[in-house]
Amino acid sequence: MRTFLCWLLSLLLSFGTATPVLADTLSITAWSQGDSLNAVNLNSRMTTIVNWSTAIANDNISSTAAIVGSKLDLTSGVGRISHSTSVTSDAPVFTSAQTWDNAAAVFSLWRGTVTNTNSASTSRLIDLRVGSTIIASISRVGQLMLTPQDYASGPSTLLEGAYFNVASATYTDNMTATSGTAPRFIAYAFQRPALAAANTSVTTTHAATVFIASAPVTSTNMTLTNRYALWVDQGDVRIGGGVYASAASTLSAALFMTSNAAIVPSGLTGTPVANGLYRDNVVKGWVKVTPSGGVYAADANFNVSSITDGSTGVFTIVWDLDFANANYALAAMCTGGRYASYATAPAAASAAVEVRLDSNTLSDDACSVIAIGGQ
Repeated sequence: MRTFLCWLLSLLLSFGTATPVLADTLSITAWSQGDSLNAVNLNSRMTTIVNWSTAIANDNISSTAAIVGSKLDLTSGVGRISHSTSVTSDAPVFTSAQTWDNAAAVFSLWRGTVTNTNSASTSRLIDLRVGSTIIASISRVGQLMLTPQDYASGPSTLLEGAYFNVASATYTDNMTATSGTAPRFIAYAFQRPALAAANTSVTTTHAATVFIASAPVTSTNMTLTNRYALWVDQGDVRIGGGVYASAASTLSAALFMTSNAAIVPSGLTGTPVANGLYRDNVVKGWVKVTPSGGVYAADANFNVSSITDGSTGVFTIVWDLDFANANYALAAMCTGGRYASYATAPAAASAAVEVRLDSNTLSDDACSVIAIGGQ
């Protein structure tokens, strides 16, 4: 009888108890000793578990699903991540045709930003690594550092830039008017750098915008027939400044100079090189003169300002660019039976020449003169 009364009492009590209702949000406010979940093992910031039934589908976590104050939007083949309160159209996009846990997956990035707060100007912003080896780095001030590694490849890469290659592309000018002329086109440019010093009165002996340490050197099982530090395969090369060479140079084609440019060789020190060109052995001036009516005049010349006619058989050459001093050499040749010599001692700015017959009589006759010496 007692058992029956207990069963009846429990049945009556159950009729007065409301049926539990499952809400969309489960609030975890406290945990007591003996509960199946332990609050100590939960993140203290996660006090609410949100029902994501409308935010989660089989292939997508939509932008309405908040994840620790940020947003994650996954669509087919695209992952968009934002640290703002919502996923915006300019958030970085990662794409992959493979699963995210596949080590061989290829990912692409759009509008990605990497921020480095390290104040050191040389601190690295991005490192590309193969294992523990850094193969490329970008510093926070824009320095690009490449560290190529040894590798083996077929001959197809030899003319494509084994370590650094800029592929060909087409640039379309849509700014110049029809039948207009664009002042220039430069595909790849190195702008002029500036060099400063924190301390006063600092001198730098050599400075360059681009530096090439050397031509390739031989290594295992290799013979290099021709070594070039710089190889321009086709096209003209325009040099806006001077060209300085500290060793012998070989040309396989003609060298043309424009705009009154000149090749200025160095002065000779010691024994000259065979067939070498020095400023000491370059003709610095020449002239061909012919008398007309007893007056000498220049037919053709180089570095001659004027010809001054003197007495019979005598003329003076006035140089356009003077010699360094009077210690230069003159050589002259006249028509048959005549010879030329100094009329007076030469000067740095001029030289007087006289023409004589074999009989040693002065005579107005045609003559050619060359001069060699320092200027």
